[in-house]
Amino acid sequence: MRAVESPPPCVLVVDDEPSVRDILARAVRSMGLLALTAASVMEALEACRLNAGRLALVLPGLNRPGPGGLTALDALRAQGPPAPVLLVTGAAELPGAGELARRGAAGVVAKPFRLRDLARAVRALLPPR
Repeated sequence: MRAVESPPPCVLVVDDEPSVRDILARAVRSMGLLALTAASVMEALEACRLNAGRLALVLPGLNRPGPGGLTALDALRAQGPPAPVLLVTGAAELPGAGELARRGAAGVVAKPFRLRDLARAVRALLPPR
């Protein structure tokens, strides 16, 4: 009898910039994970609602025009995020780690980053397989 393999963890990448969203989604896929994408906070909230049982991690950008990453973080927290939230940012100044954690962030990855650094941060937040 063969054991049934579970599907790889699924990560939701959120960024309004198509090129950034694509780069992050490709990076997630290169880790052997599934990647869903959303271009806005509203799309992210809908994707979380529709995929709550599948999502292992939400990866929103922090520096977006309009509602930014912190707004997304607050909205996800209010909805009850189905997975940890790992912020991706190029911001020179960030709220303190305590403030980000209070708002629901499990961590932050600063741009520019190396793929191995992103992979390490992502893997640290995924459930064991």
